[in-house]
Amino acid sequence: VKDQMDFNERLATFGGQEGAIGFFCAGEGEGLPHCNSAKALAHDDFLLSAFIEGLYERLHALYSSSLSRAEKLKRREKVFRQAAEDFQKNRGDFLTDSYRLIDREPLNNATILAFRTYHRHLLFYQKVYKRLDRNLRQTIDLFRYAAHSRADPLAWAASWLGETE
Repeated sequence: VKDQMDFNERLATFGGQEGAIGFFCAGEGEGLPHCNSAKALAHDDFLLSAFIEGLYERLHALYSSSLSRAEKLKRREKVFRQAAEDFQKNRGDFLTDSYRLIDREPLNNATILAFRTYHRHLLFYQKVYKRLDRNLRQTIDLFRYAAHSRADPLAWAASWLGETE
């Protein structure tokens, strides 16, 4: 959708996930290696989405506070350290090594924003997908309609679901 880069990237990430699951599980069969791998990668994307969003919200609250710049930077490092520790504690919940970069590289604003570009709202897209009986084409069509018809496609889709974003 023109001028909606983040929306496009997130929908593409979600569509790619579910498309891969559909392709491998229909072709190879449920429970076989490629099907299982596609499902495991999607699972990890959902976990990463929740992790990144929680970290983003903590940082946003910090940056929006009235603290001095120096104090914000000091506290930011604590937020990043705590997030890295939390990630390590929950590392066993991930089914693949797709996000081992978080284990090796220090977290920073650029990393958080880059992951967020592709992983924000994945669970919301999943809700819509489930409501449409896991029909990927209908899900993408619904989001396309929402994006072309409304300024905020996610708010429209939330209303369609009967909830708020």
